[in-house]
Amino acid sequence: MANRKPTVLVTGFGPFGPHKVNSSMQAVKVCQALAASDITKYVNLVTEEIPVIYEYVEKNIPNLWKKHRPQLCIHAGVNGLSKTVLLEKCAHNDGYQRMCDVDQKFHKTNHCIPGAPNVMHTDVDLEAICAKARQVGSPCEICLSDDAGRYLCDFTYYTSLYHGDSPTVFIHLPPMEGPYTVQEMEETLRILILTILDELRNCKHSRKSNRKL
Repeated sequence: MANRKPTVLVTGFGPFGPHKVNSSMQAVKVCQALAASDITKYVNLVTEEIPVIYEYVEKNIPNLWKKHRPQLCIHAGVNGLSKTVLLEKCAHNDGYQRMCDVDQKFHKTNHCIPGAPNVMHTDVDLEAICAKARQVGSPCEICLSDDAGRYLCDFTYYTSLYHGDSPTVFIHLPPMEGPYTVQEMEETLRILILTILDELRNCKHSRKSNRKL
């Protein structure tokens, strides 16, 4: 029997502040549009748009995990100051009463999960992913980051790391006004998804081999 394709959940954000068109969701939409002839040869791709609203994230991120049970979750967001694609190494539990969301609301407790660890890290080897994606020929420069911004991106990442039971990565994209086109950001996103899946398969195979020794 053929192996089932892994489910990959990819989310982008809706508009907020100066980002009337959010580059993250535009890249995700292009990725979905190309899916029939490309990425879905390898994965069952599920995409979702996340409103920039604290209450929505609190309720719906856990529900997305329960509904889709993905083997990999990729959250994409926009960093208005970045000139590169950023792979976020960690997410933070506090600091969420500095900026209101698009409903003009601050987070009610300042913490994603009261009593949970201050920081949660992805268990994906992002240094290896970054190096391999560059080798493949990513059209966008890719760098690592340990500051997801203490806003809805960081909040979503922490919530997903806490509730999810599969590898999760947050990817920050530059804004629509440059330096990359939506197509270049989509291609980079596609390369990163497939590179992460390949890395996870290799790690799983290595663990199985080690158990046989």
